[in-house]
Amino acid sequence: MNIYGVPTSLVVRWILERENVRGWLDVACGDGRFLEQIGFTPKEGLGIDICENPMLPCGFEFEHADVVTWTTDKYFDFVSMFQIVEYLPKDESMKLITKYLFMAKSILIGTPSGFMREDNENPYLSHRCGFTPQEFEDMGFLVFSFKNYHLRPDLTPKSYDDLLAYRGTIDHGKLKRTVFIRSVAYNLNPLHLYRTLRQYKRHYIIQRAH
Repeated sequence: MNIYGVPTSLVVRWILERENVRGWLDVACGDGRFLEQIGFTPKEGLGIDICENPMLPCGFEFEHADVVTWTTDKYFDFVSMFQIVEYLPKDESMKLITKYLFMAKSILIGTPSGFMREDNENPYLSHRCGFTPQEFEDMGFLVFSFKNYHLRPDLTPKSYDDLLAYRGTIDHGKLKRTVFIRSVAYNLNPLHLYRTLRQYKRHYIIQRAH
């Protein structure tokens, strides 16, 4: 399903609002900024990451751990994995997805569409693989492709759609209808229309200047 004009974080919140979430595990939580943008407070949230001392929002505890080797006896209502699977070789990413699928009722994965080459001296910050919407759909996921929120690596002319892949307790047909209706309402909001037109005007002026 294609999404236009709606931030990824907002669609994540819409999904969480439809889930009966008490325990939420965020895999590779980073510094916590994306969780803050989502704006959903669980009763029991846990973020795990190899980075230290993140500023996680209210409702979350933090555990310093390698997400590949981390284990637990807990079973969660919801597991999220935002911008992590592309940083591992494809076979390891598949194992990671399978591992966390068995830890929760529902799972949500965020990643670029396809392989977005992004090299970095830090091996933890270099992309190693990519996933297409079809690959997720073949694994039983409902996929949302964000057409207006492109990811563009430095010095690379090509841009990539952001993807959300969901598999869980919500009926896919009902979830698609919910996201579609809310997306239309969001895009028709006068304040959002004003901001969008202002953004396009600024972009047009910059393009003309060059």
